[in-house]
Amino acid sequence: GGRIVGLSGTEANAIIELASALEKQISAQIKAEQERLLPIVRSMPLEKVLAGGQKSFVAGSRDVAKRRTK
Repeated sequence: GGRIVGLSGTEANAIIELASALEKQISAQIKAEQERLLPIVRSMPLEKVLAGGQKSFVAGSRDVAKRRTK
């Protein structure tokens, strides 16, 4: 004999609601971070911003799991 396991409609809806709430929370955090960083980048000389290229905005070899200080 075999056993079939699946989600009920109620469980699936609960997962959808949870994922939607998580997405809203993450979007709000991204927006707050953009609002925090945009004035900093705008205050920098354009040459310095452009000279950094993509590598300036990528974590690279830094420890991404380490909590940032405010």
